[in-house]
Amino acid sequence: MVRTTYSIEVDGNAITGHVGVTNDGQVHYHAIPNISFASAVEMAEKLVDAFPDDFGSPGEPVDTHGPAHQHHD
Repeated sequence: MVRTTYSIEVDGNAITGHVGVTNDGQVHYHAIPNISFASAVEMAEKLVDAFPDDFGSPGEPVDTHGPAHQHHD
């Protein structure tokens, strides 16, 4: 078994949440389902585009599952 751990930051903002990497290296993120990326950099760029308000002050964790992104039934 091979286990890896990733730490992803954008301008000092840690990206938290569910990030997955497939055996062929595709990266996906729970907040933007059904999309995979060739790299974590491409995924981070998409997160900044999709959730610009979550990338405010440097050093604050980014969790796109926070209060602004609650799942509603």
